[in-house]
Amino acid sequence: MSAILLEGRSGSIPRVETLSLPKPSHRDYVEDKRSVYWDNGLSKNWPCEEPTKFAGSKRVEDLSRHKDLQNFKENQDRPTAVTTVSDAAQKATATARVEALAQPKQVHRTWEPPKAPQSVVSEGAKNAEPSSRIEQLAKPKAVHEGPLKDGADVCEWSEWKSNVSEAAKKAEPRERTENLAIAKEPPSRYKPAKSPYWSSDSKVLNYTATERLGELAEPRKHKSIHEEDPNTWRVSAAALSYAASERTSELAQPLPRKQRVRE
Repeated sequence: MSAILLEGRSGSIPRVETLSLPKPSHRDYVEDKRSVYWDNGLSKNWPCEEPTKFAGSKRVEDLSRHKDLQNFKENQDRPTAVTTVSDAAQKATATARVEALAQPKQVHRTWEPPKAPQSVVSEGAKNAEPSSRIEQLAKPKAVHEGPLKDGADVCEWSEWKSNVSEAAKKAEPRERTENLAIAKEPPSRYKPAKSPYWSSDSKVLNYTATERLGELAEPRKHKSIHEEDPNTWRVSAAALSYAASERTSELAQPLPRKQRVRE
């Protein structure tokens, strides 16, 4: 492919064509290698269509076998341990260190066991006798039953007869009592809250707007540049025949550091 790209050209190759060239293959690359896990060697008959035969080592075969349970039958309890304990191990005496490690870990000194959800009443509380004060507090509150009015029901608690005497009912208040009974007037500067609804006067409702107000009430219309002046972008003859000065031509040139020389 590279020969086709380079044919008919002379001189240096452009950078774009250099980048378009494919990456060269590794020197040890073998085309159509069937397996990436086993090294079949370069002397294999590659045109043969027979697939690769995979073979595991003896260690792989041993690991692939299931674990032998020593003639253990299904749904049958194992009577004894598989590993036999020697007589010396059975008669061995543990050292002080082993006995110390065999002791369970002590709980913290501030630890307390959780309380039972059921309250346990002691025998002393069951056989206790209440005092006179407790018996007095255990009694229900006494409700005073006053005389009912004629025709009133027992459940009508507001229908009791009044205990006010007839002389008190017919008594006349003094002048001082009447003065104190008068409601306090608001301050002189107090103003009540305004109503949230504004009432418009009939003159305002029947008012006719002037011509100037009508003009100000109209929304502003935005015209495009071509609608206002169709010759906006037309270049005049003087601008077309204008010759730029030497300074203008110098400023119009690109910066030297941004210019790249093509190869």
